[in-house]
Amino acid sequence: MSNSSNVSKPHETDAVLAAGSAWSFPDRERKIAEAAYFLAEKRGFEPGMDMEDWLTAEEEIDAD
Repeated sequence: MSNSSNVSKPHETDAVLAAGSAWSFPDRERKIAEAAYFLAEKRGFEPGMDMEDWLTAEEEIDAD
């Protein structure tokens, strides 16, 4: 008899597709992080704008 608790299962979020997109969660998150980085770079990496950069990037990625 095999022990099914030893079977690794994918994380639930890995299987969830982002709303309105064809990307898996990890792909979407990577694209948002990359877009947020470029937004921060554009403004000279001024501190304190991390959340705004992320949310703006998220909107841009989800709009595509």
